[in-house]
Amino acid sequence: MTVNKKNKRVWRLYSLNTFFVSLLIFVSVLLAAIATLVYERLKEFDVILDEISTESIPAALHSNRVNSQVNSLTYLIDGLAQSSTQASRRIANREVSAKVSEIMAMIEQHGKDEYLAMHIQSMKDELEHLNRLIDQRLLLDDTINKRKTALYKSYNKIMDFMLSPNHRSNLSPTSFLWTIELADIVATASESLTSERINQVRQINELVDTLLSKQYQSIDNLPEKMKTKATQVTVELQRLLLGESGMINLRSEQLRLMGRSIGRGHFVRNLVTDIANLSEFRSYELNNSIQLETLKTSQRIKQQIKLLGLLSASAVLGLLIAVYMIRHRVVNRLNKLNKKIQSHIDGEPLQVDIRGQDEIADIARSFRYFTRTIEIQQQQLQELSLTDGLTGIANRRALDEHLPTYLQSAIRHHWPVSLLLMDVDYFKPYNDNYGHNKGDECLQQIAKILTRCKRRDEDFVARYGGEEFVFVLPQSDNRGAELVATLLQQAIEEQRIPHEHSLVADHVTMSIGIATFHYDDPISADQLLKNADTALYEAKNLGRNRFVSFIE
Repeated sequence: MTVNKKNKRVWRLYSLNTFFVSLLIFVSVLLAAIATLVYERLKEFDVILDEISTESIPAALHSNRVNSQVNSLTYLIDGLAQSSTQASRRIANREVSAKVSEIMAMIEQHGKDEYLAMHIQSMKDELEHLNRLIDQRLLLDDTINKRKTALYKSYNKIMDFMLSPNHRSNLSPTSFLWTIELADIVATASESLTSERINQVRQINELVDTLLSKQYQSIDNLPEKMKTKATQVTVELQRLLLGESGMINLRSEQLRLMGRSIGRGHFVRNLVTDIANLSEFRSYELNNSIQLETLKTSQRIKQQIKLLGLLSASAVLGLLIAVYMIRHRVVNRLNKLNKKIQSHIDGEPLQVDIRGQDEIADIARSFRYFTRTIEIQQQQLQELSLTDGLTGIANRRALDEHLPTYLQSAIRHHWPVSLLLMDVDYFKPYNDNYGHNKGDECLQQIAKILTRCKRRDEDFVARYGGEEFVFVLPQSDNRGAELVATLLQQAIEEQRIPHEHSLVADHVTMSIGIATFHYDDPISADQLLKNADTALYEAKNLGRNRFVSFIE
């Protein structure tokens, strides 16, 4: 070997590769030997496992699915029972029917269970009855609502009549008292709509009947020109409130239907619970059967494990030797490389000193090169991510990172921070008439003007978005901010970028909103921007080409 270094590298690469290939061949031969010995003994388990996988387990899974579907039916039934509209009732009924059909199909698919199918058919009949009750209740709800609307409409008509300019001045005490009694009848009748007990509704019915009788008697004491109208209203109220189709009797019928619906719903839920319990019991029996078969199989496997123990011990010994070699030749060096990488992640300088000419050393060198490349790229990406591509100044993301820092520093050092939010006036007409290229050039010129107007290194200029810019002035109060705003507008004025389509000047102008952060009354960065935006909006409302300071 005339070139020792080169030959050494070739030998080590070949040696490491040969080592793992040899280990793989050894393990493969060992596993093949074990598989050959086990094959004949496991063959007898094939029939048992086939029975479990093709009969017992599918049956158990089917039973569990049926049980799950039956349990989910409870929630659908609750949705049907609690339906508040015909549309929701129809939707809930379709969902319940679909779920019942799905359960029936599952039962028939895996061998029909007559007993379970009978229970589900009974449940289906009860669900149809429950659906009819809910339908009747909703129809009755609609009728009651119509009666209530008609009642309030009639009441409003008579009140409008009584309080009209023609009758208000001539409203006698008896007329006023009759109006009060009328309002009492309406209020008493309305109580029946909130009562949840039939006895209370009946009492309200009797009370309203009595009040209407008194109301008829009071009509005789009214002025002649009001008697006809009062009689019509009283008759209309009696028709709407009393009688078989009156609102109060309909409320009684509504409460009876609600009670029947609730009772029928409870009965159906109990029936579903019984079906679920029956399905769960069937599932329990199947699970017990599977457990017994599994136990028998497990006992036979234990016998086979004893036979294979000696061979496995030999295999383990060989693997331990291989593991030792892997740890000594591979793992220790990989751990060392990993520690170096972790140290670099924690901020320490990268020092990968893995020696050798094998694959691990190549990985270390590649990682070192890769890390250096990533660091350079990250630095470049960081700069790009914080810079606006068009204007070359900071972007919105840079503003979001720097502004909270400025505010925290202001609180710590007890100084104000002012923020100028600037918007190019009538920039959309500029873009539309001069073209987007000219629009971009305009924004670039404005960005240069803003940058030139920075008086201090700590002043911060950013493009906020579109034609909006931000100027952050640390250690500057509102007065200083207004001076800077004046300077900015003068600089824009001197530049005289042509803008024939502006409504305020023949050149580009800028509106500015100023907001100041006070350390003794701190606000968030978002709130400071909102305040500046409010001031900017006010500047636009005042005619643009001006600055306005935010005042709370």
